[in-house]
Formats: sequence, C-alpha cells, structure tokens
Amino acid sequence: MIKIVGTPEVSEYRAAEKLGSLIMVGWPDIHQSERDHITIVVAAKCWGCSVQDIDLVVIGNLSKPRSLPSFRELDGKSILSFVWTIELKGHPADQVVFKAGKVFVPYGRFMKDVTEQAFRQKNSLRDFLKRNIRREPYCTDLIWLDNAPASSLPRIECGNVLAGDSSWEDFLSAAIGNQYEWLRKPGINLAQAFKGNIREQYLATEEICDLFSKPLQATPLDRKRVERITRRVIDDQAYAQKMGEQLLLFRGRGGTGKTMTLIRLAMDLHTNRLSRVLLLTYNVALVADIKRTFAIIGTPQDSDGPVIQVRTVHSFMLELMKQAGVIVSVNEDSLSKYNDNLFNLEELLEAFSQEDLPAFDHVFIDEAQDWPEAERNIVFKIFGAKRVIVADGVDQLVRSKRVADWTARVGNTPKQIVPLRRSLRLKNSLAIFANMLAEELGLPDWSLQANPELSGGRITLLIGPLDSVSEKLQRLVTLFDSDGNLPVDSMICTPFTSNLSATTRQLIDLVHSCGHQVWDGTRAEDRRSFPNDTRQVRLVTYESCRGLEGWNVFCCQLDKLYDQKYREADDPVDLLYSKEEVAELYAASWIMIPMTRAIDHLILHVEDPTHPLAISLIAASRSVGSDTGIELVFGNSDLA
Repeated sequence: MIKIVGTPEVSEYRAAEKLGSLIMVGWPDIHQSERDHITIVVAAKCWGCSVQDIDLVVIGNLSKPRSLPSFRELDGKSILSFVWTIELKGHPADQVVFKAGKVFVPYGRFMKDVTEQAFRQKNSLRDFLKRNIRREPYCTDLIWLDNAPASSLPRIECGNVLAGDSSWEDFLSAAIGNQYEWLRKPGINLAQAFKGNIREQYLATEEICDLFSKPLQATPLDRKRVERITRRVIDDQAYAQKMGEQLLLFRGRGGTGKTMTLIRLAMDLHTNRLSRVLLLTYNVALVADIKRTFAIIGTPQDSDGPVIQVRTVHSFMLELMKQAGVIVSVNEDSLSKYNDNLFNLEELLEAFSQEDLPAFDHVFIDEAQDWPEAERNIVFKIFGAKRVIVADGVDQLVRSKRVADWTARVGNTPKQIVPLRRSLRLKNSLAIFANMLAEELGLPDWSLQANPELSGGRITLLIGPLDSVSEKLQRLVTLFDSDGNLPVDSMICTPFTSNLSATTRQLIDLVHSCGHQVWDGTRAEDRRSFPNDTRQVRLVTYESCRGLEGWNVFCCQLDKLYDQKYREADDPVDLLYSKEEVAELYAASWIMIPMTRAIDHLILHVEDPTHPLAISLIAASRSVGSDTGIELVFGNSDLA
C-alpha cells in the first residue's frame, strides 16, 4: 500500500500524489498489497538538525525483493527497502543551470546550489534518525525538477536528477546510481536501507514512519510564548519605517526580552513582509530552543521562499570558510583554527560574487556584545549594516572578555539604539532580588527595572553539599510538573564539566527519581537538537544558559561557577583595580546571567556556607525580606 503523510494544502503534497501515481504504474500491485508499504512524508521535519525541512521523504518497506531495472552492467539486482529524500524544484528548464556536475536554480538575484542542498538534507535525515531511533539507514538524495522535461537534463551516469516526465523506473535507476559502487561488488544483489533480514527491515522502517507521524507537543508556557511571538510588532514601532535603512540595535540586561524581541521582529518580517531572515547566535542550546519554538509555530527554516533560518555563528562562518577555500572540511582541526581562519575569510570575501553570498533580506545577531570583531566585520561585508538587527546584552560576556561595539565600522550608516530596561521575564520578586544581589556583589551600574505587572515569584536558597539538600531538591523538582507547567518548561544549570561527571550523573538520577526525563544539553550531540518530549527537563551548563528561560530554574553549585570564573579573569588594565577586585567583578557578572533565567521560581544552590557568594546570597535574601517569597534551606542544621 502507498500512504501519504502530511498537509494536503501544501504544494509538496501534489508532488507526493504524482509520485504515488508513478509508483502504481511501475508496480501495479503495490497499492492493494497489505505486506508492501511505501510511505511518502510531505514537508518532513528533522527537528534540531542543520537542515530541518525536507520536501519529501520516501520510505519503502517491501515484503520481498523486487527487481530493479538494468543499469549499466548491473543486471539482476533487487530492492528490499529504501529511504530517500527528494528536493523539489518547480523552475522551468530555461532557468535550471547545470554546472560542474551540480544543479543550480535562481532565487531572486542569487543562484541556489540545489545539489548541495539535497546532500545536506540526506545527511540531516540520517543524523535525525540515528539520534531518535538509534538506527542509521542508507539514505539516497534525489532532486526532482518537476517542471523540466527529461530532454533538458544532461546525460550524467549515476546522476540523482529526475524530470517532470520521469517514470518510476527512472526513480529506481537514480537510486541504483547512488548505490552503484555497493551493488557492483561481488555477491551483492540486494539494495536495502538497513542491514539484516526482512523482519529487521520492517521494524526499522516502521520506526521511521512512527517518528514522522508523531506531533511535537506544546506546553501552556509554549503557547504563551508563541502568542507573544506571533503578536504583530512592526506597525507600532517608530523604527518600522526604517527597516533595511539603518543599523538597529536593541540593548538591555538579562530578562529584558532581547532575544524575544528579535524573534518577534523576525517572525513579523517573515509573515507580513515575506522576508528571508537569518538569526545567528553563538549558543548551540539557544539555537535548539528557538528552533523548537518555530517548529511548534510551523515556521519554515529551510525554503526557497520566505524563511527564518536559525544557526550558530560558528556553523555559518565555517560554511563560508569552506566555500571560500579557507578550509577543506568542517572538522576538529578547522574548529581549533577558527579565529585565525576568520581573518583569512574576511580578506577573501572581496572575491565573492553576488551569487555566492547568502540569500537573506535581514540578519539578526543575538548576544552581539560577545562577538569577535572579525565576525562583526564579515557580517557587515556580506549583508551591509543597514540589513543588520542586533541584540546587545551589555555586560553578559561568555566567549570573550571585551565588549564588541557594533556601532563602529559602519561609516555614515544611520543607526538607532533601542534601550530595553524593564524586566519582561522575571516576576517582580525575582527582579528585586537580582538587583539586591548585584548590589551585594559590588557590581557597578547593574540594575533591572522590576515589572509590577509580573507580580509574585519565589526564590529558594539551598546551602550545603548536594547530597545534604537532595531531599528538599527532590520535592522541588517533582513540582516541575504542576500548576499547568510540564517538565520541559523547567531548566537545571550546572558548572561546565564533562557529561560523565559525578554531579551531572547525580542530577540526572535525581530528575529520573522524580518521574521526569532529561534532555542533556551538557552533551554536544544532544545540544544540537532540542527536547522532543514535554516530560524532559532541560539540563545545560552555565555557559549555555544565556538567552534561555524556564518557569522553574535550578542553579546548581553556584559557588563552583564563581570560582571557575574567578580563575579565568584577566589581569587588570586599570591601575585603580587590583587583580583580586577584577576577578571578583568578573565572577560576579557571570553569576548574574543565571540569576535572570527564571520566570517564577529560582532555586539557588551553593555548597560552601562560608563562600563569599553564599554570604552575599544570604544578605540579599534578608535585605529583600521573607514577604517576597524567599526560602532559605541549610543542608546542615548546625549552620543555621
């Protein structure tokens, strides 16, 4: 039988129906067969992958091998199972360019490399399946030029390009070409997506179909966030009339809504002005979080038309380096030489033609204060300052210790700075406490305007080794699933460490004991995706928490974070400050980043009750007063 999964209203669905008709002509008995299954997934989503949207995914699971057409010297070959990605293009033949074995089509004033796009889709699908069902199939990438006749295609052996008048036999031949080297080996007569017997093939393909038919769940907090994002914003703002005519910069401390402002503005440009928007940030976990939100909304992130693409700045720059010939491939070596290669890329950009540049109308820069100057210069060279929208977190530095100035190097380009001072995340008590703690830590000029409209908020201070407060913490984590919120709405932050550390293992076990699951953002391979289950509590390092938020946020071992950053501080450049004072201010500024992550309940943990941070936290809590919802819990009653 043939099954089509997806929304009938989209253009890809019509292509899926056409493909289904071709299959029935080539294999007339397939539609009535209860044992042969072909599923065509329309507009498939590979959540959290570098390429998220795939036009068609075709999954074949046959009860017995079926004969393949002859291909060169390959005769007598059969197929048992297959997993294909199909990139659809509706351009007429006179707009399709074949160059150096690749397919290009125009988008606006740019030419798009369809072959590279199809290749990346295949890799994303394979990675997505490996991550979610722990199976890695052999995937084939195909390009379907549905509005171009076969006579317009070049004769390329082992090509993966199909035409509008191609038959099912042509699709099978293209798939054979993909596996040509494998099938020509002695004794190999069967093309299949998974190794193993027919039963194993069936189970694997069934898992894939179930995966693509499972909807992404949204929590009540997700729905509130979506409502904020989709609310129209441009028409009510003075800077709306000058979009694309000036550098626009939003500036504010943590919790003032910088990232949300960028997302809402990007959504408005995409929806109401049909713009192509690129959003860049250094934070892999934040990329995953934003992609999850856009996935819930249904916003396309890979498309030839209006799109919002969310990427890390590293992946974007590394792709440009590869395109410019600065690096051969993206690997550990290219990552280790990233900063040096940035300067080489900046120089080589002059040689880029217009069609080589990324095709976006606007680029949004999150946490811009923490970008190296070379990255800033490259963004300006590619897009021009007038198409850049920036969110500046003032003093929240993670990647560097020097604040980047985005108003420099723009010449006479008009610019507008929009200050964001009012808390849009923290409830009133949390904002008051954050201000009081900043004062206790001696941070100059750190202040956040509390929002009386966001009344309430709770703070719990846990003092003592993690084991000594685990009983209280377990009760608090159990409540992550209450008051209409689900576990995925909450977050746990931990100092940077390997994912095999005792603390990380202890936190994961504690969450499991409360009946929840864990999305482990301390693992690089998990951080590239996002939570796909509302039962998962997010676990991230402090370095990854900036830009994220949670209804409940547990900050574990804050004194260890303080000590880490104290050791990492630079030597003073101002003779008025000693080395110790500079280190204290640097560590204190880091502490304020997790202080602004929670919406309702902030749970703070320090192990050493004599640590300067513990003393400051206790002093801040007593200054604010118990009527603001602060609870102080000591792991050892003798210390109280």
